Amino acid sequence: MKIFWSWQSDTPGKTGRHFVRAALLLAIETLKQAPDVGEPTAAESRERLHLDQDRQGISGSPDLASTIFEKIERSAVFVADVTLVGASDDGSKRLMNSNVAIEYGHAHHALGSEAILMVQNTHYGNRDALPFDLKHKAGPIQFSLAPGAEKAEIEAEQKKLVSQLVVALRPYLEGATAVTGAPFQEATSTTNPAVFFDVAEVLGRVGTGTEDEIEYRFGESSVFYLRVMPAAARPPLKQTQLMDIASRHRPDVLSPYRYSGHLDRNRHGVVAVEPSGTATTPRSVTQLFGTGEIWGISTHFFSTKRGRPLIPMTKLENIYRRALSNYCEILSVGMGISAPYTIVLGAVGLQDAYVGIDNSAEGPIHTDGIEVRRILHALGIEAQEAVVREFVDAILDLAGISRA
Repeated sequence: MKIFWSWQSDTPGKTGRHFVRAALLLAIETLKQAPDVGEPTAAESRERLHLDQDRQGISGSPDLASTIFEKIERSAVFVADVTLVGASDDGSKRLMNSNVAIEYGHAHHALGSEAILMVQNTHYGNRDALPFDLKHKAGPIQFSLAPGAEKAEIEAEQKKLVSQLVVALRPYLEGATAVTGAPFQEATSTTNPAVFFDVAEVLGRVGTGTEDEIEYRFGESSVFYLRVMPAAARPPLKQTQLMDIASRHRPDVLSPYRYSGHLDRNRHGVVAVEPSGTATTPRSVTQLFGTGEIWGISTHFFSTKRGRPLIPMTKLENIYRRALSNYCEILSVGMGISAPYTIVLGAVGLQDAYVGIDNSAEGPIHTDGIEVRRILHALGIEAQEAVVREFVDAILDLAGISRA
């Protein structure tokens, strides 16, 4: 588990960057200490716990900003020194280090606020003087040291800071231990990689018990799919729990029409089916499994132009981004399952299809299917969009073109 530390050098090192770094390293060593009895996976997580910063461990002369951003994206925790180090010309506004602010913004975008911790030396100002969006978050871990602090005072503050850091970091370590447990048992595909059900199986119903009842089955052969699942097994959710989660967080479907799925229960868990008039075949389906897996399928991305099957790529990319964000939110917020997640994006029935991009049709595609499988370590939009972009680029490549 990587902890990325964003430091500032505007205050003296002995009460600033060197002081905080030493406290972080001591906290890590404390967390690495094994209890008398523990699980093997917990020991593995403790051994992987380490501190990273700036260009540490990088050889050569790479672009520094992109290197730091990539490191942040691969971290489990981002620790920022938000000590106030300056003020505006008129003195009305206090300022934190600009590099830390930039790195904080990237971490918030890539990892989310739940992966961020802050430390602050209150000798230079308290949390009330922090930027508006920071002072209203959970308070920074604070210490107070003047530039001329004596050794005994520094040691006393360090002891307190280490204790606070251990408490703050332990939940991340426990979460990392949880995901290194029993491997997740993903749902099994049936007739092709896109589907998890039998052709004759009823996936959902609308108007149950009325003369207008419609039973939905799905037997299409040209299908796009998206799957999101936890990295480790967990106790299965009951159907009542799944329905409550689905009712509160509204599973999206792979459709141009947001939240157009009708909720129902089936043998797999809870499903959202998108009706298509009185037809008994839905245009899209999103299935929530009790295991935590979410599996979406859709026929929306196959149209016909001049007698040729056409895949509208901009539409596909936008809808996949939206659905992936929704699925991740259901897992993280609705089910309380932390990343990393396994993400699977794929399609079957692509043979002879063309891709629609920039008002032109390119292709054809000479293979029937494609699948991209990745691990999503961070819940930020940037990381999600990167996975979808890779999938779209892979489809474009099958059609013999690349993104402009």
